[in-house]
Amino acid sequence: MQVLVSLILCVLGCAAVGAAGPPCIPFENFNNQVSVSARVNGHDGVWLTLDTGSQGSVLDEGKVAELGLVTVGRQRSLGAGGFQEGSSVRDVDVELPGFTLHDLPMDTLALGMLSGAGGRRMDGILGHELFSRRVVTIDYARRCLELSETGGFDPNGRGVVPIELLEEHPYVSASVVFPGGRSIAGKFVIDTGASSGLILSSDALDRDVVETTMARSLPVQGRGVGGGVEMRLTRIERLDIGSFALTRPIVVLQPSGAGRISAPGTLGNIGGAILNRFTVTFDYARRLMKLEPGPDFEKPFEGDMSGLILVAAPPDYRELSVARVQPGSPASDAGARVGDVVETVNGTPAATFGLQALRELFRQEGRSVTLVLRRGAERLTITLNTRRLI
Repeated sequence: MQVLVSLILCVLGCAAVGAAGPPCIPFENFNNQVSVSARVNGHDGVWLTLDTGSQGSVLDEGKVAELGLVTVGRQRSLGAGGFQEGSSVRDVDVELPGFTLHDLPMDTLALGMLSGAGGRRMDGILGHELFSRRVVTIDYARRCLELSETGGFDPNGRGVVPIELLEEHPYVSASVVFPGGRSIAGKFVIDTGASSGLILSSDALDRDVVETTMARSLPVQGRGVGGGVEMRLTRIERLDIGSFALTRPIVVLQPSGAGRISAPGTLGNIGGAILNRFTVTFDYARRLMKLEPGPDFEKPFEGDMSGLILVAAPPDYRELSVARVQPGSPASDAGARVGDVVETVNGTPAATFGLQALRELFRQEGRSVTLVLRRGAERLTITLNTRRLI
């Protein structure tokens, strides 16, 4: 879906936002994704993920029926996992505090896999239509979203980075430095809908053979529109974007033949695990993005240290089960198996503890975590001793 938008560029004499500024729209940050509660066609509490990596906007197929919308036609969407089929709906009104998108056409897709990976219900995705109509500021530290009509920052100030819109997605110039000092530079899509930090595209891997420079990598499964895809996880020495250098970030290496994460000829994807270290402002009209370091800017990048890959089950996404166990990891050593259901975490019911909090716990080195697992009719207790895997 493509939407053409006429924008008036602010050059001189533009009115400033009122003294109080735009309202703060609270959001939840699950799995490094910005999720806001919206009113859709008169229905409150519809959870939408803000996604600069989405050309159009999407509603979950199950939510469409609940909202009483009628689907038309068939369409195919291309995501990180490949192609996924769905339908379309028309005349959708999406209301956020102080701003409404009227008569919005939206694609429909089954988003259950993404909901399970994120640990909360994802009713839909707001893409280019929102970012093209407002200046969007995401303050990850305060969990605060602001929408304004004109850019309120100095275009020549520190942290301002030019963006280029390719296929209605924002791209920036950045460079990555690999172990040993080798580096590559090019365009990366800024993707608020990606939970990962940095993904290097198969184009970059094929062209620069960067896998040969990596000391160690782990197999992982990425999840996105189109399904799951096998990838590898490793570290680089540095990511340079604008005036900022992020040291030792974790990077996902996309294999050849997987779905698209960025435009052909570009290097990859910068997602939520990096963006959430900043307050990020998108000003598509002026083709600018501003990055302001947040309190977690210098925090070390850490990945899972358990080897236990969990997903949450519908309808309330409170039941946690094992989707994957990394070989040679603490979870493997402790005897966890795919399909096990987590009942308690250090004595607390897993439904109360939550997937988000458990993932944060598993990113801490040297923690002893006792889990009660249900395996069919059997219950067993295991203890994981977390250690850095990458």
